[in-house]
Amino acid sequence: MATEALCDGCGRSWKVPDASRTYKCRDCGGKVAVASAVPEPAAPDPAPPPANDPRKAKTIQRPGVAALAMESDGEKPKARRGNSNMVKYLIIGGVVVVMVVVLVLLTTGAGPLTLEERLAAFQQTWASGSLDDLKPYFDRDYVRVSWKDRMEETFANRDWLESRPELTEFRIDERDATRARVMFTLMGGTLQTSWISRNDVWVCADRTRIPKWVMKEDPPSSESKAKLEDRLELFRSAWNEKRWADVQEMVGKEKRLKAWYKNLDEYGVKNEGRIPLKPGPEIKFSNRALVLVVFEGADGVVRNSWRKHAGEWMLTGIAFK
Repeated sequence: MATEALCDGCGRSWKVPDASRTYKCRDCGGKVAVASAVPEPAAPDPAPPPANDPRKAKTIQRPGVAALAMESDGEKPKARRGNSNMVKYLIIGGVVVVMVVVLVLLTTGAGPLTLEERLAAFQQTWASGSLDDLKPYFDRDYVRVSWKDRMEETFANRDWLESRPELTEFRIDERDATRARVMFTLMGGTLQTSWISRNDVWVCADRTRIPKWVMKEDPPSSESKAKLEDRLELFRSAWNEKRWADVQEMVGKEKRLKAWYKNLDEYGVKNEGRIPLKPGPEIKFSNRALVLVVFEGADGVVRNSWRKHAGEWMLTGIAFK
């Protein structure tokens, strides 16, 4: 029940909720408490003493007054602080729950790519990706057995290691739940591929067929042509001056060229009659990385074959006619 009490320092009246507790006066800092004795009914209320009066005020208990809890400066009631913390915890918990729900929905809603989606992604990677980027699109057994011998060699022979002509569109000719035969348009021809589904992921399997190279669809770059012309002029100069060791430095290091590489000086001596080779040879591209070159000599012609390897043109064969 609400009770009114007087400050024993300044005599001001305050409403307190609990008669058994002592409170602090907001005005003078004095002690405010309800007296334990029952007041005399006939005694008049004493006048409030001044703030500096050392006398203690006599507290009077008056039941039935509305309750008003005291608060000290700078403090909040414990009940309010508890409610504030509870609201914070509820907000944080709600945010966490929403994030978890969104994550679950995104994860479960993604699912494996369909064959069409996988083929579209393969198209984009083919146009701009490296061999390592393309590797995940091929079956692991196919990559382990045939990647180096077939794909890497083919890409190197066509100068496709860094870039290659785009696959403009695809057509699914045959398909069931786990296998599909897909045709891509490449350089005006058809790139034939076979796809299988492994653990819900479509990968390209064996029987990949690349169409014949077409100059206008996949021309060599001007930079590549300039490098080739510089290389041919170095060859012509070294050959005319019988610098066989310099010519040997231009020969590719493949195993099949090993014997010919060692005996290159013998070939040169036997065909000295063709010296000098004339400038301006005929250049015929077999693709972006394979070239047949025909030099006119003093007596007959000298045919050279060149291949682009790691960005450099290397001599891979010489024939005399």
